[in-house]
Amino acid sequence: MKNLLITLTLVLTAATASASNTNIKFVTADNSVASSLCVSAAKNGLKSVVRKSHEKSYYDINCNGQSIESFAKNYKVKVEAKKVNNVSAKKFLVIPANKNSASQICAQAVKSGINSVRNTVNFNVNQVTCNGKSIYRFIKQYNNT
Repeated sequence: MKNLLITLTLVLTAATASASNTNIKFVTADNSVASSLCVSAAKNGLKSVVRKSHEKSYYDINCNGQSIESFAKNYKVKVEAKKVNNVSAKKFLVIPANKNSASQICAQAVKSGINSVRNTVNFNVNQVTCNGKSIYRFIKQYNNT
């Protein structure tokens, strides 16, 4: 955990020189559960930690000398939003996490639509989950159109 604190301190110190917090790259110094929860909190907010942790003990975790709640609030990487016709729009780049077919299908569904996936696979895509969500919710959340 000490290595994580040092690494995150260096990353965050370097990031403060940046004009935007979207350039921050969070990395774990070790493979501990606490380290990965700290990084998840910084990238995705405290709700992601609550979903990943099956125990309530995550409130005891400190990240860079702060409670995980404070750390998540201070360093959550915000999705860059832009105005399109006076409506705030979020733009996402969905990249498969690995080469397994589920990751590829989820990324393809966001990029090309559910029908393109249906035409390329020989199973029921309604049963596919992407990041713990139904494929339809995943598409709705990350579709750029």
